[in-house]
Amino acid sequence: MANKEQLIKAIYRFIDNDMLPKAEGNYKIILGIAKAAINHKSDKVFEAIKNNSIISMFDIIDKEDNVDVDALCKILTDGMGSNEFTLSFKVFTSTFDMHFSAADIQTIKRYIM
Repeated sequence: MANKEQLIKAIYRFIDNDMLPKAEGNYKIILGIAKAAINHKSDKVFEAIKNNSIISMFDIIDKEDNVDVDALCKILTDGMGSNEFTLSFKVFTSTFDMHFSAADIQTIKRYIM
């Protein structure tokens, strides 16, 4: 299990270490905004993750906002196969999509541990 702070920090590290170095143009700016949102509004970011219809369907986040990381990773990676999972969230008035592969999910999990 991980708490919400651990999950948010892992996502932040993933953006910083794995996404930003490859990003260009507006995508790089959006990722910078996502990092700022994580820094300044981490509770809102976590709520967006928690309330995502796919995530909430798994019932892996308890009432104390602890995340069953092993179950989440297993479900996502098994279900995704070679496809990508898209997590949508709003930045200002625009919706932004982050795409995650099974390998990305494992990287984020390593950042939690």
